[in-house]
Amino acid sequence: MKWIRWYRSQRARFLYYAKEVTLLFLAVFYFFIATNTQTGWLFLLSAFLLGLLVFSWAVGRRSCEELSLTYRWLSEPQKGHPFRIEIRLKNEGSSAKRELRVDCPTPPWASEEQDFSWAIPVLQPGQIATTSFQLTPTKRGEHQLDTLVLTSGAPFGLFTRKKSFPNRDTFLVYPELRKLPSLHSRSLLSTALSELVSP
Repeated sequence: MKWIRWYRSQRARFLYYAKEVTLLFLAVFYFFIATNTQTGWLFLLSAFLLGLLVFSWAVGRRSCEELSLTYRWLSEPQKGHPFRIEIRLKNEGSSAKRELRVDCPTPPWASEEQDFSWAIPVLQPGQIATTSFQLTPTKRGEHQLDTLVLTSGAPFGLFTRKKSFPNRDTFLVYPELRKLPSLHSRSLLSTALSELVSP
């Protein structure tokens, strides 16, 4: 299970930075060709690609800073019973945020195999996006969620930025509640000792 999570995280990291590496490689490649051939339009193309990278990096630096993320439990956690967690993402900035994604790895005390991932194409200024996901506790006791990670690909999906929201709040997973079988009839002993023994 740990190897699978490590592979998924490395694959996601490669996909996040594949565009930046490809664009930088093309810019440097066209620059060397333009230097050797003295071609003006290749210089312009290389400068355009480098400018695009710099602009994406400058704008993307504060893309995650103006976003706030909160969560709450929608039901009381019990061992062996699924409960839902609500996540609220708010854009506190003055510009729209695009290509947002929230990831939450499955904690070791839950039975879900896939990690939670939530994609938000556009979040306008002041807008709040809400979703929920399910966890099924396998262990009772005091637990907490893993760190929620917010990823932003603005403005062109280049130089993706990440912001972590560590979860310091803990909660209790209670034992499973079961209903006792109903007593349709009372024994003679419980009838005789009705003052001492309740049904």
